Amino acid sequence: ASNAKTKQIGLLTFDLDDTLYPIAPVVEDANAAFVTAMERFGFDGVDAFDIVETGKLVREELAKTDPEKAAALTHTEIREMAIRREM
Repeated sequence: ASNAKTKQIGLLTFDLDDTLYPIAPVVEDANAAFVTAMERFGFDGVDAFDIVETGKLVREELAKTDPEKAAALTHTEIREMAIRREM
């Protein structure tokens, strides 16, 4: 019998940039889950597509006044800004 200890990884994550797998299905599932959760809290009419499109608009608007800041925003920051605008 070997005395080698095996190690287990509890969680392995990757940046969602299409490097290892397509990002679109993951983002679509996350958006659908968000819409469902918001409906449970009484926010009817939230549309996942609108959140994605508003996120693009937020980045474009910011890029006009502060391109460096716009480029440095994370996906999470853009998403939060878009959700605030949509709700």
